[in-house]
Amino acid sequence: MNYQNRSFPLFTIPNDTLKIYVDIDLGKNRQNSIKYDGKTKHINDYFLSKFKRFNYPDIAIPAMNYTSPSYSIYEGANKIDSLFNEEIKYFSTYENKSDLPDWFIEMEKLNLIYYNAGYKISSIFFRNQFNEENTKADDSYFNFLGSIPVNNPKAYLSSYYFEFLSSYFLLHNLDKIDKNKTGFERAFPILEITLPNVLKELTGSTRKLYLTYVFSRYHQNTNKASQVSKLDSLFETVAIYINDSTLINAVKNSGDAKIETLEKISFLSKGEKAPDFYLSDINEKYYTLQDFKGKMIYLSFWATWCSPCIKTLPKKNDIIRKYENKQIEFINVSFDTEKDKWEKSIKDYNISGLNLICKGNWEDVLKTNYYIQGIPKYVLINKNGEIIDSDAPSPGNKTELTSLIDKYLN
Repeated sequence: MNYQNRSFPLFTIPNDTLKIYVDIDLGKNRQNSIKYDGKTKHINDYFLSKFKRFNYPDIAIPAMNYTSPSYSIYEGANKIDSLFNEEIKYFSTYENKSDLPDWFIEMEKLNLIYYNAGYKISSIFFRNQFNEENTKADDSYFNFLGSIPVNNPKAYLSSYYFEFLSSYFLLHNLDKIDKNKTGFERAFPILEITLPNVLKELTGSTRKLYLTYVFSRYHQNTNKASQVSKLDSLFETVAIYINDSTLINAVKNSGDAKIETLEKISFLSKGEKAPDFYLSDINEKYYTLQDFKGKMIYLSFWATWCSPCIKTLPKKNDIIRKYENKQIEFINVSFDTEKDKWEKSIKDYNISGLNLICKGNWEDVLKTNYYIQGIPKYVLINKNGEIIDSDAPSPGNKTELTSLIDKYLN
């Protein structure tokens, strides 16, 4: 839930209506302005109380800081442990714990355990993929896995358990991953590679629920009908291990729903005139596309709260340096509502290019005109202000992006 430019966590269950009461008196503290009613009232009270204590909706926000090159992999793990220990301590001493249902208490304990373990594993991937490090950890780093049950039927309510499993199985196949590929072309081979480990180490309900989870999640990340079909073909080879018509239909329905969504999504066609804007930079100077006539433009739509956006910044800065003094403008359009936070991020991350921010209803206008379903979103525009690619490659796919730029730049 978003309220006064802040995100607050919500928890709901089937067959319940969660009522949220918000006092719109702007003079009041945001957290104290929110009240809940419904079957999950006490659960949401707990999350709101935890938000007041830590001032963030997701522990990944501060934990991400410790995956930077400023910390060794071991220092980062210790810092991440400290964050999780604080959350565990808070949960154990939560004054209204008696109001929480037993099943939720057990689930929250498992969430904290598996989120911690999964994050320490995935921090290695973050460093190598987004910081361009060559991070490796010795066996002692993974000692914590000795106390973490991998095949755990009791953890079926914990989404963090399934996220942990994804990181765990990927960990054993890192040497088989093509780091030069991105998106589905990188993710699908990972799924193929890890499936034998999944079938070997998971059994019974854990295995069938994890297979349902992972294929449904992959459907969400497809952006072409051909990718959905490819995924469905692989699913047919493992459906026998699920042996549950309800779960099998759930996976198939997720694929059908994604194809239906893809059919409705529109894109700006190559050669169309790129929609204009009127946006300001840090110094309140306003720009339109007409200001860059005669230059190619690489538009990046992003926000400070978007982790994938932040992760691509170092690679984008490298690409900007590569084309310094060339006839191409790199424009970063932010959907942030907090200008101070936007300005701070530009400085903290040393974001190169022209940084612009949306004011008024410009965010809605640009999302509509550029058919933006999610961020980051990249658009390449030619020197005449016409679309080259309205779904351009990410800076993370440097080879494909630079090849496309070079093709139209000269």
